[in-house]
Amino acid sequence: MNTTQNRFFETTDYNQFQNPELEDLNRDVIETNIKNLTSEADPDFGFYSDIQVNPTKSKGKWVIVDGQNRFVALKRLGMKIPVIIGRVDVPPRGIVKMNTIRKDWSALDIVTMYAKLDVKDYVRLLKMHDEFNKKIKISINTVAIFCQGSLSVGKVNNNTGAADLRGGQWKFVLAESIVRKVFSKCVKFAEVDKDIAVSKRFVNCVHLLMHNDPEFNTTRLLNQAKTHPHLFLKEKTKVDTLRMIDHLYNYKKKESNRHHININL
Repeated sequence: MNTTQNRFFETTDYNQFQNPELEDLNRDVIETNIKNLTSEADPDFGFYSDIQVNPTKSKGKWVIVDGQNRFVALKRLGMKIPVIIGRVDVPPRGIVKMNTIRKDWSALDIVTMYAKLDVKDYVRLLKMHDEFNKKIKISINTVAIFCQGSLSVGKVNNNTGAADLRGGQWKFVLAESIVRKVFSKCVKFAEVDKDIAVSKRFVNCVHLLMHNDPEFNTTRLLNQAKTHPHLFLKEKTKVDTLRMIDHLYNYKKKESNRHHININL
């Protein structure tokens, strides 16, 4: 831990700082965002917020903790960088956490940054998202929910591993083999409706049925959805989704061939 007495300064010596455009802990610099910032900068003082750096330099350069994009904008304008030196050094994971909380980082930005820090579960999640995204467009938030099991199961929601992505504590709950198996079944329903096929509630319900109902057959449900697509609907709750599946699963089936779904799973 390091401290400093001179906590504020201004400079146009941009080489004193690590280049945010090259650092792994920052998102890729998006030109439209930089252009917006340069147009918003006050010609006299730039921005109201100072650039925060760690008190200890790394390889002789200041490490920017907060204000990476503003730094790039001011540098391109040739303006002074207003710097505030933090009281203590913020470690790499802390920098990611600070920026994801303060700024509008997407879930993919967050997972990518923690993966770069070699946080194992985030590395696995990013790889799984890349794998699934090659088959169908799907958000990393949705994949994260798949990897933590049923949305409705209290033991998952209360599990210490079921943490928010932003904090760097997110954990896999299900085995990757189970996640892949459920996903492989659900993605086939994209032939009928892509949005429903990989929606959180539908995948949640299919996982519940595959896990708890040995007589449930995803092939039968898929054939029914193809034959009666007007009954394959996106519902707002888990119970309504299970009701939809039950209705579709048994539609126009003889009584002897019906298998009713337990909507209380």
